[in-house]
Amino acid sequence: MPADAYTAVNFLAASSMGNIARTITLNYEDGSQEKRYLGTTIGDMNFKSYTGKIGWFGKPDPDSVEIDLLHVTVPVSPSKTLKSIVLPNEPLLRVYAVTLTQGGIAENVNVTVILGDKEISGQTDWAVSVRDFDDTRLDSKSPKVIAMFRNGRPAIMMSRDGKHVSFLYDALGWSDNKNEISVNVDAHSKLLHGLLNNYLKQSEDK
Repeated sequence: MPADAYTAVNFLAASSMGNIARTITLNYEDGSQEKRYLGTTIGDMNFKSYTGKIGWFGKPDPDSVEIDLLHVTVPVSPSKTLKSIVLPNEPLLRVYAVTLTQGGIAENVNVTVILGDKEISGQTDWAVSVRDFDDTRLDSKSPKVIAMFRNGRPAIMMSRDGKHVSFLYDALGWSDNKNEISVNVDAHSKLLHGLLNNYLKQSEDK
């Protein structure tokens, strides 16, 4: 697979016998790994599935029974570069297609945000990946990229006049999860303090 920034991996899959629950492994270019479940369960293709989104149903040939194939979406961290995917060693699992989603929103993913010498990592409820981002094409009217995800995509952007700041991840979500990026209040306060100082400096220069 081409190594790049993605927000999801999509599978057309089913079980050849009984419902199963299995995980895949996402390998990132920075050496980190992440295990993700293939949905809640992968249903038996020979029975009507009530556990996921149907991706295809019908008869493979006129003499066969009707089967259901599930469309399973697995979120990928848009802050990293996905290098490879390891499928489970499961004889009952049937995978008929795999596609990769670039751009858009990834839900419940781990991200790493870098601003200068500051680095913040943790889980976020959502993160936005700007597809085909090329900082060489930014002009005087484009917003400034002031913080990057680990893979070089923008994480925080500011308008040219310094009045508006956009976070491309949820920095405020809080659900008592110690791994959430919002738990790192000290790092975020320093980050926001740096943004404020930049804005004040710009105002003084004008």
